Amino acid sequence: MPGYLIHLASCQTKLLKNRSFVLGVEAPDLLKKYYKMTKDINEVQKKYETLKTEDMPDFERLSKRIKQQESKHSDSGLHFGVSSKPNIEACMEDLTEEEKQQPFWKGYLWHLLTDAIIYHQLDIERRFEEVLEPYKNDHNFKKLCKETIATLHEDWDKTNLLILLNYPEIKLPKEIEELKVVQFKKGEPEYVDWKVLESSINLLRKFDPLNKDIIVLLDSLISLTEI
Repeated sequence: MPGYLIHLASCQTKLLKNRSFVLGVEAPDLLKKYYKMTKDINEVQKKYETLKTEDMPDFERLSKRIKQQESKHSDSGLHFGVSSKPNIEACMEDLTEEEKQQPFWKGYLWHLLTDAIIYHQLDIERRFEEVLEPYKNDHNFKKLCKETIATLHEDWDKTNLLILLNYPEIKLPKEIEELKVVQFKKGEPEYVDWKVLESSINLLRKFDPLNKDIIVLLDSLISLTEI
C-alpha cells in the first residue's frame, strides 16, 4: 500500500503545518498499525490521546472502525473497505456537515482519495495478473503469489527513498518514526511505476483540501482520474 511518505508528499507542503490535518492524513494507516501492534484498543486510545489536538474527534468516534476487519466487499474498517479501493462516498456519508469542514476529517478524506487515485493510476492488480497468469496452473502458484507480494513491499521501500530524493521537504513526523516501519531501499521498483506515481503525487499537490471545499475537490479529482 502507499506508505506514509507518499501520503505526506501528496499534500501541499504548506498544509503539513496544520497538525490536525496531518494526523487526519495519517490516521487510517497509523491507527490500524497501532492496533495491529498492540492488539489492545485501550493501548491505541492512550496513544491517540497523546496525539490528539483540540479540534480532533474523541477516540470513541474512531474506535469501532479500528476494531473492524477491512474488506473489499464492505465499507468496514478505517479505510471504509480496503486501501486499494476505499469507499470514499461511504466515508462522506458517515460524516456530519460540521465534520466535513474540520481539518482532521479533511485530511482523513484526502488519505482515502490518495489511496484510491494512486492504486488506480498504478493499476498494480493488472500487473500482478499479467505476471502470474502463465503460472496459474503451476503447483508452486501460492509460493509465487507470496513472492510477488514480497516484491511489491520492497517496491514501496524503494519509493520511500525516491520520495526523499525528489521531495526533500517531506519529513516523517515523530509518531511515524517511532513505529520503525518505514524502510528505504535502493533500486528500480518492479511493479510500482515511479513516473506514474510521481505524476499522481504532483497532480494531488495542485489541490488544497484544507482551505477549499473538500467535497468539490473530491468530486473533481474522482472525475478527472475516472476512479
